[in-house]
Amino acid sequence: MYSIRNMVKIGINAEHRCFVKYITIVEGHGIIVPEVVQMGTEYSLADVSKFIGASESLVLEWIQQGRFPGVSVNNPEFKPDTAYVAVTGVRTTLAEIEESYHREQKRLGRDKPITSEEERQEVKKAIRFFEEKYGGPFEKTLGTKPELSVQESRDAAQWSGLLNKREKLC
Repeated sequence: MYSIRNMVKIGINAEHRCFVKYITIVEGHGIIVPEVVQMGTEYSLADVSKFIGASESLVLEWIQQGRFPGVSVNNPEFKPDTAYVAVTGVRTTLAEIEESYHREQKRLGRDKPITSEEERQEVKKAIRFFEEKYGGPFEKTLGTKPELSVQESRDAAQWSGLLNKREKLC
């Protein structure tokens, strides 16, 4: 019989509803990974969009591009261990992205719920940023441009999402 010399918990804080891995070091046998414990979380498309800071339509486009291996555009299901593959090839799990999102929100003082009015003001501020950047409203700038650069495409998706959100908030 082998004796367990050490047990190490690895991963994201369990309070953030993610996978937790345990590595058990067994004397004379090296390291084994006996199990992965799932906390039972599934993320919606809106959750993933929020955590990554991209519009839902852009996340769907990334699914089509294979940047979320194993996720289908027709029925996007996201779990904590779902991988996101960045343009650089770096793989990150959604649990890690969520944890990073929450840390950043806390650092910025945004970890407390905001009022509807505060949310409307934030959306207006973000729309104003794009209007200043492109010299006018979406409909007269990126909304009419036939071909967009990669950056313009990202901005157009975010700007369009903000305009839709503004409509829902009013």
